[in-house]
This record gives sequence, structure tokens and C-alpha cells, in this order.
Amino acid sequence: MQLRWPCDRRLGSTLHHHHPPCLLQPGRSRGQQVQVQPLGGLLRPTQRHIRLLRRLHQAVAAHTAPGSVRNARQCRHLPRAPRNEAPVRGPPRDPSPDKWRWQRRSSTESKLNDIAADITQKIPAIFDIEDAVEKYPVKYEESMNTVLVQEMERFNRLCEVIKTSLVNLQKAIKGLVVMSDSLEKVSSSLLVGKVPELWSKNSYPSLKPLGSYINDLVARLKFLKDWFINDKPNCFWISAFYFNQAFLTGVKQNYARKYTIPSTSWILTSRC
Repeated sequence: MQLRWPCDRRLGSTLHHHHPPCLLQPGRSRGQQVQVQPLGGLLRPTQRHIRLLRRLHQAVAAHTAPGSVRNARQCRHLPRAPRNEAPVRGPPRDPSPDKWRWQRRSSTESKLNDIAADITQKIPAIFDIEDAVEKYPVKYEESMNTVLVQEMERFNRLCEVIKTSLVNLQKAIKGLVVMSDSLEKVSSSLLVGKVPELWSKNSYPSLKPLGSYINDLVARLKFLKDWFINDKPNCFWISAFYFNQAFLTGVKQNYARKYTIPSTSWILTSRC
């Protein structure tokens, strides 16, 4: 039986290392053939010989690969693993940048979803304007009724804008609607704790950050709700009004109509 491979110096040294020299018959020159034969029929080609020759062929292929000489020199003195034990694997590879990017994106979307859900939960339902007009109709001697109804309408408009943008933002995070430019700006503002520009355009003047703005808005809505339920208060929170000038005008009209004097003949002053 003859098994043939291309001749190579490293192959000859490897065969001499694993087999006695009597089993090897190297070729005459480089590039010719190497013949491996059993001697006198004493050694027969068994399954063990075939496996060994396959390993030698793999060794030849490894030595002829680029950089194999350097790698072989580095690994020559390393201890060999036992045959019956599984090879020891190295530590798991670090996650790729795409995986880290996906994790950051997932955490950002989760944070946005939590912020939107929290704000939506804090803002109460809008006012019923029809009930307000029925309970507080327009009267010549009471201008505060008109002020209350108009304030409810303004705050309803603001709450509608806030709730609609937050609901659409949650849908965009889930992939149900397209993330438009306005929603992108809303999400960017929410992440940094800033009142979105879309809300500011429909809001009363305020320089508060996002958290304080929402708490202030809830307090203003509570003030109007208490006014609607418990009738006109004795003391007004002037900063709670969306449009303060309307409240001041209503106060002047009530006073002028009560005492039958022109409303333009006097002015309001404040004392600290």
C-alpha cells in the first residue's frame, strides 16, 4: 500500500518525529513524492495508521500556510492537551458595536416610554365646556364666568396637544406610526428634561424645566377644577391663569359695573 503527498522538508522532519526512520522512504528531491510503506508485512494499514496519516497531511497544510512558521515556533513549547479531554475554549467575545448600539437604543426607547406614560397619567381629563357654560353663563354683572370658561378652553387646547404628542410618540416607539420631525424634537426634549417646543407654542409663558412644568400645569388645572366645583373663590391665584390680562380685565369690569364708574378711569396697583 502506498500513500503519496507532495514532498516537503517539514513533512520529512514531521514523519521522522512521529515514526521510526525505517518506515520512511523520502523522495529523491524536493517536489517529488514520498512513499510510506509497511516493512515486510509486519505493519499492516489499520485504522490507526490511516488516522495518523490524515493528521500528517493536516500538519503539512498548516505548515505551508502563510505565517505558519512563526506560529509553529511560538506554539512549539506549549503543553499539549490530553487526547480524551475537550479543548479549552477562550472567554466569550465582547458584544459587537451593533449590539451595544441596539442596547442603548432599547434603553432610550424604554426611558421615553416611561416618561410619556408618567406625564399622560399625571394630566387629568379635559374640562367639559358645555357643563361650564351651563353652570357659569355669561352675565353682565359677573365677568368671572367668562374668564373661567375661556381659561378652561385654553388649558383644554394645551392638554390636547401634550396628550396627542405623547400618544403618537409611544406609537412611534412601537413602530405603529412614522417618527416625524416634530416627534423627534419632542423625544429629544423629553430626554434632556426640557419642555418641547411643540408644547411651548401652545402654552402659557414658562421657563421651568420639564418636571416642574408638569407639576405646575397640574396645579393650575386643579385650581380651575376647584373653581368649577366650589364656585368662585375668595382669593385668586393670579399666576395660575393662562392669560392673566383677561382676569385683570374681568376684575376691573366687575368693579366698574358695580359702582357705575368708567373702567378706564382707574388702574390696578400692587403692594409688596
